[in-house]
Amino acid sequence: MKTTEIIIAQFKHINSNFKEYFKMAFPLIVGITIVGSDDTILDYIESLTLPPSIGIFIGIFLVLIAVYTLYLFFRNYINLHRFIILQDTSNYHSPLKKFKVTLFYILYLLLAFFFLMLVLFSCQILNELFPNSIIFQFGIGIMLLFLMVFIYPFYGLALPQIAIGKKISLRKIFKESKGTKETLFYQFLIFYVPLWFIEKIFEQQTNLNQTYLYNFIYALLSVYATAMFVGCLSRTYVLWKESIN
Repeated sequence: MKTTEIIIAQFKHINSNFKEYFKMAFPLIVGITIVGSDDTILDYIESLTLPPSIGIFIGIFLVLIAVYTLYLFFRNYINLHRFIILQDTSNYHSPLKKFKVTLFYILYLLLAFFFLMLVLFSCQILNELFPNSIIFQFGIGIMLLFLMVFIYPFYGLALPQIAIGKKISLRKIFKESKGTKETLFYQFLIFYVPLWFIEKIFEQQTNLNQTYLYNFIYALLSVYATAMFVGCLSRTYVLWKESIN
């Protein structure tokens, strides 16, 4: 199946199962909206001149919301994978159910963060060796392209397996993921790169990032883009499994 066919299939799946996707993402949307508007909330609380004990209680409550929202951010990936691959619609938001799977998923993502730090460290070295040079920019581009083309495909295919509770072998995935590199690369470019640029433009050109409306719209776009991206990754995984069996 081509990349466009995978994307269209996921788009239709979201439209035909909109209520289920919304149910899955609703607490995350609320959490992102609240956490993104924390300064506005705190300023409003300070203007009320409440007793210090109540202010501390509200502050702790906001911290707990932020922690739970962060957990839901990763849990949303698990829910999406399981819904598309296993049609699992149970326990979307419980912090106790599927906790081990979510924790393993987070740890695996931290491994990706480690590789990202290596890239940033290499970029810093290039910047020191070739300050304000086109070589520096070219080096960054080559390394990012390497990550997306050679590392992400087999790394990304492991994520659905972790989400559905299967044991993974990176060596096996690397050997058998040749047919998926191109489509996963295109999926990454289509969904996250434009969203990243749009986010940066809005951050620089507007002062709305502390308003509820801005953060609510941002949460909706982020959740929808994630549903499309993770859904396409899950569908690619299913097709990949069918091709090697």
